Amino acid sequence: MSVRLYLEGLTRGKRVLVLGFGREGRSTLKALLRDGQSGCIAVADANPIADGVPDSVNLFVGSTYLDRVADYDVVFAAPGVPLAAISSRFIATQRITSQADVLMCACAEKTIAVTGTKGKSTTSTIIHRMLQAAGKSSVLVGNIGKPAFDELEALEQADVIVCELSSHQLTTVTRSPNVAVLLNLFPEHLDYYSSLDAYYQAKTAVFRYQGPDDYLVLNADSPECREMTTTALAKKLQFSHDDCQLDAWFDESSIHIQTDGGDIEVPHACCELLGAFNMYNVMAAILATSRMAVVNRAVIEQALKGFTGLPDRMEYVSVVQGVTFINDSISTTPDTTCAALSAFEASVGTLILGGQARPVATERYERLAAMIRLYGVQHLIFLPQNGPAMRDILQRYFNNTGFTVCMHEVNDMVAAVETALQYTAENYICLLSPAAPSFGVYKDYTARGEHFRECIKSLA
Repeated sequence: MSVRLYLEGLTRGKRVLVLGFGREGRSTLKALLRDGQSGCIAVADANPIADGVPDSVNLFVGSTYLDRVADYDVVFAAPGVPLAAISSRFIATQRITSQADVLMCACAEKTIAVTGTKGKSTTSTIIHRMLQAAGKSSVLVGNIGKPAFDELEALEQADVIVCELSSHQLTTVTRSPNVAVLLNLFPEHLDYYSSLDAYYQAKTAVFRYQGPDDYLVLNADSPECREMTTTALAKKLQFSHDDCQLDAWFDESSIHIQTDGGDIEVPHACCELLGAFNMYNVMAAILATSRMAVVNRAVIEQALKGFTGLPDRMEYVSVVQGVTFINDSISTTPDTTCAALSAFEASVGTLILGGQARPVATERYERLAAMIRLYGVQHLIFLPQNGPAMRDILQRYFNNTGFTVCMHEVNDMVAAVETALQYTAENYICLLSPAAPSFGVYKDYTARGEHFRECIKSLA
């Protein structure tokens, strides 16, 4: 069934509420209006809405935006709407759904869905490129920034749908895809979820409703992934750094894939992505694609050729006065900053840290401190809001280990870039990998990355 037909059947003659009016909420409303939804439609959001809602649509905003939730038969919840916190507002007869839920219910059999704490966008993009290299038409939607309802015709025509899913998007999913990918699990979004287990449980929806004819692509090196998937019913395809008994693994020279058609060896020279963690992304992409298309070395090499990564993910920006500036604004946790450091090793002279303050276990910062010490980073620059607190934790670790590093606190990104240029030695890297979210100062990590690029451009 097509997404459009499923959507029509779900909403025909019903009272429909779009809950949350960000990018996906706007996309949902457009789809409902475009397809001539005949029932009553409303939009509700805690924030003021200046445009995009026609007079024919009821609008509820501000502190009372939830007061009329129970009046509607179908509720499209946008990602990030705190459903657990407002569950008392709903009634048993309501259908709580979302774009991801509709997509899975309508097209699960031809969908590859990718989730994990980090690496989702890169892996989804590689899968999309690999499917095309294998001669399959595909469409890439979801958390990567392209709402599924914006691509209704493409979804219907595509051989394969590739969907990146965040934990927020998975909250409302009631069916899982034919091919699910679970890349990794790190502590994240603990300001939103009641516990770490609640966050991990949200991720499990990507495979929770799979059956024995489906496939689960799984990171075998992640204890959290292994533990959360013990009850999975799907066929497991596992990847690892060095376990050559599994479906995919890599060594110092190559990635090795075991397929139904024989073993495939892909030299690292074919991949322009940096870092060991990107090898995990590539392995996951190959295994997932192999369930929907014929994959061989030529297909893999074609997909990887020229792909150096996505913006804000270890992105080369420029060289100014001998200093190479790298934008890794996507790194919002200490774990991902550690991964970035391991990709560049001793080449990083300056590391820019800091962002939104939120709960993070001290031992995760201590692991970051150990990586900073291991690779001999010479300068640390701390941004608001949590820069000072992060500095204190790292300093205590360095005091206990005898490691010396120069620390600088700044008020904004302009000062951070200027300080980096002043102190970073020639032929070294200045790495923006904040280990914290951007909210409070920037709209999102992409806005932070864009400001970083603008600041560097002003230096040239």
